[in-house]
Amino acid sequence: MKIKVIIAAALLALLNACIPSVYPLYSPDTIVKEPLLNGVWMSGEDGEDKWEFTMQKDHSYKLILTEKNQPATFEAYLVKLGDQLYMDFYPVTIGENKNTMFGKDLFGDLDKNGFYFLHFFPVHTFAKVNLREDQLGIMLFNPKFLEELFEQRKVRIRHETTPDDNILLTAPTRDLQKFIKKYGEEKNAFDEDALELLRKR
Repeated sequence: MKIKVIIAAALLALLNACIPSVYPLYSPDTIVKEPLLNGVWMSGEDGEDKWEFTMQKDHSYKLILTEKNQPATFEAYLVKLGDQLYMDFYPVTIGENKNTMFGKDLFGDLDKNGFYFLHFFPVHTFAKVNLREDQLGIMLFNPKFLEELFEQRKVRIRHETTPDDNILLTAPTRDLQKFIKKYGEEKNAFDEDALELLRKR
């Protein structure tokens, strides 16, 4: 797995509902390309958040997500599991900083302590996707749903629970895919309110 610079926690507010994973959801046999995803999509009140997807040669997508005029770059993959489409997000850079491994230039003037940021680790997050001509629905996974499964001992997918009671999935990709296939159609597995993006161009 490629190690890239982790994005600032503040800019991950949109993805806070997701369940972080050390390993990706995608594998070579599950990656799909969808030219319809290419382009600029807007979300949020008055469309202040901009999502720009650009397909790459390896069938990944370069996603530049701009919130409050602050751009951040992700590597995104469309993943087909069964009849459902998912997206895997992975942080690359924030602002205009280049890909460096936890470098002290990570946040520009905001980063005054390189040793502090050395203790952050990039993770994958997943979302269910509903892609249409001019609409893109992104449904974030519900951590409480997974917590209940663990409490009821219905699943044994490998994970760690952090000191602040957050779940970090450490299961390999194949186990993640089996889990998603099994529970991907469960309504409670996702936040009730889907993020609706509208195509700008």
